[in-house]
Amino acid sequence: MKKPVNYEVVSQAVVPVTVIPRECSRQHRSKYSCSDKTMSDNMYDFNRLEVLASMLIKDGRTKDAIRIYLFMADGDPSLDAGYLGIRLAQCYENLDDLDVARYWFGRAIEENPEVNIEAIEARKRLGPMSIADLLDE
Repeated sequence: MKKPVNYEVVSQAVVPVTVIPRECSRQHRSKYSCSDKTMSDNMYDFNRLEVLASMLIKDGRTKDAIRIYLFMADGDPSLDAGYLGIRLAQCYENLDDLDVARYWFGRAIEENPEVNIEAIEARKRLGPMSIADLLDE
């Protein structure tokens, strides 16, 4: 049986955590559909977490969305057939952290190369990863 996860308001972000007492301000409840029922019954509902992450991205809070995607990916070696790898890569690309974006697109390709055409195209668009500038020092 999974232990319920409580929400904590951390730097204006609603994130799932296991050790903090339940706190969810009215502002966050209305904005992110965070209710007492959601908090107690649907802590591991990945569809709700995906919706929350998408809303955070739209609000310009990409780093908070990354935290949710990493929570969802924890313990899932297939990254949901590469889907979470693509979502993480897109977040890192939005933050202009292209090396990390290349890595996550690569992980998505490894997990499901036939379906993740978007990841293959993104890897081509971002170009190869290089450390030549570090070796020249």
